[in-house]
Amino acid sequence: MVNTTVFRRNNFLFPARAREVVLIAEGSGISSHLKIIYKNNQRVKAHLIWGGRTKNSFEKYLNLVYRAFDNKLLSSIHISHSQQKGKNRYVQDLVMEQADLIAKTFGKGGVLILSASLAKNSVIMNALKDITQSKLNVSLKYFQDKNQLIKISS
Repeated sequence: MVNTTVFRRNNFLFPARAREVVLIAEGSGISSHLKIIYKNNQRVKAHLIWGGRTKNSFEKYLNLVYRAFDNKLLSSIHISHSQQKGKNRYVQDLVMEQADLIAKTFGKGGVLILSASLAKNSVIMNALKDITQSKLNVSLKYFQDKNQLIKISS
């Protein structure tokens, strides 16, 4: 079981003292992350990693995500589709591809916000453990204890 701070429905706030933020979501879990992104009043660097089944899965959120990017609420967007014909990639693939970004964010006191369903996913958690151990030589638990890993449930 992951020992992380849990925010519930009405507490979707952008982390007040974060220097940089990485948000990881899958499927409709992106809606909770969008609530947080739109509270990025200080225009802190924020990166979205999102995995859905197909391009159609993302259509519903497309305008909100790109508007956030255009308004400098998001610094980067990384999207994967697990059931897209010919281009199957999972959210854990994106996590590993963005290992340097995740390590850099943790290393400089930033925050990683993870949807509750992904926090229960051993593949995602093992990827994060590998990243913090191999790139920072520190356990993921260290960042959990410093409240740099936040789990949200919608």
